[in-house]
Amino acid sequence: MPAYALISDIHGNIDALNVVAESIRSDASIKRIVCLGDIIGYCPGANEVIGRLAELEKDYAIQYNLGSHDGVALGQYQFVDLNSETDAETLRAAGLYTDEAVAEEYFDVENRRFIPVRPDARNAMRWTLEHLSPASKEFLEKRLQPRIEIEPGIISVHGSPRDPIFEYVRDAKSARRCFESAAMNGVWLCFVGHTHLPVVWRLERRSLVEMAGHRVCMAPPKPVYMLRMDLQRESALYIANVGSVGQPRNRDPRACYMRFSPDERLLEHVFVEYDVAAAAARIREAGLSERLAERLRKGE
Repeated sequence: MPAYALISDIHGNIDALNVVAESIRSDASIKRIVCLGDIIGYCPGANEVIGRLAELEKDYAIQYNLGSHDGVALGQYQFVDLNSETDAETLRAAGLYTDEAVAEEYFDVENRRFIPVRPDARNAMRWTLEHLSPASKEFLEKRLQPRIEIEPGIISVHGSPRDPIFEYVRDAKSARRCFESAAMNGVWLCFVGHTHLPVVWRLERRSLVEMAGHRVCMAPPKPVYMLRMDLQRESALYIANVGSVGQPRNRDPRACYMRFSPDERLLEHVFVEYDVAAAAARIREAGLSERLAERLRKGE
């Protein structure tokens, strides 16, 4: 069975995507690509990134998850800066007069509209919305879906299986909630992005028990940071964060993606160097935050 490349959190960084695409092309065993969302945002290359993905579709079968920034571009959600009076007016017009009210609506998955973010993210998204071409928006409208079944028992989401677009699987506590959720019924491997941190959460199957109609982890899942990992489907369950192509936050500025071989049951994080200075220069030329440019250099 052919191998997969799993890419996530490109965030408009065309310089990073170009080198990742070439890395994928250099591996003849890879025939399919799964993009776990956040194609746009932060960096100013949204149209270029979408054009590059369209080119890759000529040679690869590609599936796409809906990411949080993508959802904003499609008008499903709106980023708001809680310290902005303009955004405060928008929230008040929607009947949300306090930060607590905004938070309450945010955690209501079915009725979520407004997403509190930092000014950098808010301003970069505003820039992206102003420059996103009709063709790019149509590309996103036609392809993105919250949850993908890659193969029986294997799924991908942007955030988490419980909350596919927005929940962060940051630590053992959040990973545990995911393993215990009904969304993981019948799933032994779930790919995620969103945190930009390449890590695999592993749970022994014997640690997950049914109790009073609920799934309960009797021991916490463990983080695994190995570059290559053999999967033990019969004895363990996994939530694998594939890392970030265009906005690494593991203090390593290299672009990161994941290779998955179903036949070998092998996961590999692949790190690729790219021209970070060129990507940072694009951010500055677009008039976006210097902090966004500096984060690329530091990988944080």
